[in-house]
Amino acid sequence: MKLIFSLLKNSRLKFFFAIFLSALSAVTGVAVIAFINDVIGKLSVGEELSFSILTFLLLILFLFFLTFFSQSLITALGHKVVYELRLSISRRLMNTSVERIDQLGQPVIMATLTNDIAAISKAFNSLPFVVFGISVIFCSYGYLLWLSIPFFIATMIMSAFSIWIGRKLMIISRGYKKRVRDNDDSLYENYQAMLQGRNELKLSQERNTFFYQEHLEPTAEYTRKLDTKADRMIVLNGSWINTSVLLVIAVVVLMHVQFSIGTIEQVTGYVLAVLFLRSPMAGFVGSLPSLIQGAIAFSKVKTLALAEEDEHQTKQFSIAENWQVLNLKGVEYDYTTQNDDIGFSVGPIDLTINQGELIFWVGGNGCGKSTCARLLAGLYQAHRGTIEFSGEMINQDNLGWYRNHFSVVFADFYLFKNLINEEGKIPDTKLVTHYLDKLALNNKVTVKEGLLNTTELSQGQRKRLALLLAYLENRSIIILDEWAADQDPAFRRTFYTELLPELQARGKTIIAITHDDHYFHLADKVYRIDAGKIFQINKQNQQSTWKST
Repeated sequence: MKLIFSLLKNSRLKFFFAIFLSALSAVTGVAVIAFINDVIGKLSVGEELSFSILTFLLLILFLFFLTFFSQSLITALGHKVVYELRLSISRRLMNTSVERIDQLGQPVIMATLTNDIAAISKAFNSLPFVVFGISVIFCSYGYLLWLSIPFFIATMIMSAFSIWIGRKLMIISRGYKKRVRDNDDSLYENYQAMLQGRNELKLSQERNTFFYQEHLEPTAEYTRKLDTKADRMIVLNGSWINTSVLLVIAVVVLMHVQFSIGTIEQVTGYVLAVLFLRSPMAGFVGSLPSLIQGAIAFSKVKTLALAEEDEHQTKQFSIAENWQVLNLKGVEYDYTTQNDDIGFSVGPIDLTINQGELIFWVGGNGCGKSTCARLLAGLYQAHRGTIEFSGEMINQDNLGWYRNHFSVVFADFYLFKNLINEEGKIPDTKLVTHYLDKLALNNKVTVKEGLLNTTELSQGQRKRLALLLAYLENRSIIILDEWAADQDPAFRRTFYTELLPELQARGKTIIAITHDDHYFHLADKVYRIDAGKIFQINKQNQQSTWKST
């Protein structure tokens, strides 16, 4: 119920109205049973029947429409809730810091966006059967109480025992399903490894076999065993509920035959009512697994600790055209291990960047260059130290404004097919054609209505497309992470001797992470990053200093 009311917080009136209609349909169903029982009773004593077939048919028709409308309303609410949940989780993910997303990892997030939302959707799709089943159960029990108090007491005792057994089985099943969901993250991690490591797996049969036998198969087998055990409990519970319904009938008949309790009309009414209960109760019990998995999925979503919903992504920021100086003072960042111990640390970083400068960062693999870039662009928030930009101290309130001054092409960049300018609109076609020509992509890519026809290119060409997106965004600061590493020698020279000087001439501030030491003389400043520390290389001796290290 916590899952239902948490997600239906904006539609509770409609939900309660649907429950009312379900209850009314259940009352109508019981009225049909009572009508039939009354007819049977009169026939058994030879009384003349004084009822209209038309009245009976209208009653059944009314039951049909009530059931249809109540369940349709709940179904529509369920689909609306799932739709809003998808958008809500997407908005929360888009508002969540890059740092938190990196910590969670893609397999965990993808499992949430696929398995968890699908489970919650399935839970709401089963909601009409649950609501109708509960309504019928309560109304039928009221009718049974009206028919015979002794029979009702026996029914309640049997029901309490059945519910106790069923609850135990559901708890066991829920435990198995929760372990299955926890294992899904590992399963998605294996799927990701299988796809991203396809080249390595294809080249090495030994690695291929080891990965399959030691990782993929055991993880999938663990899920199979847990799912089998959980579903076995669910099947056992369904069988037990059906059996308990028949046991109730047996007890009622036994009480009448052995102890002369109740009349034959009461026994007949009881049998009809209990048999009428079987179908809604089976639907209710059959829906419990979906509700259980939905509740587990909802709990899993909450454990992600995503950002709260807001409208940050729709805010418009006024860009500082003349920001002059960007200062980082004592900026530090700590990575944590799985045991929450401090691992690799970056900083303290003391760095001054003047508007319009061309700066090179150099350093070995794993030295912290990309982390420094993320800290500089505001994608990671420093644990210690301050960032001052255009005379403003950067904090949580103005972080979005600060980030909007940056365009970044990381080594793990993603290419969107839609081209937009600094106003978020389709850019001028002539400008796009000009940049495509400058990046030597005019024979590889075409653009129609701001949409790239393809991104399936070589890595070097894809990086040029990423630079095209940065050109069109027209941001003040551009960070390029090993951009030239995948370019051919001719275009690499073009990049350093033509593209970067042109960007600088347009007033752009450029931080290029690079290893191309023979172009260092073109930079205004060169910094070396080593073990998370950053320091400036003397410009006059920068080439010899770098080569000597």
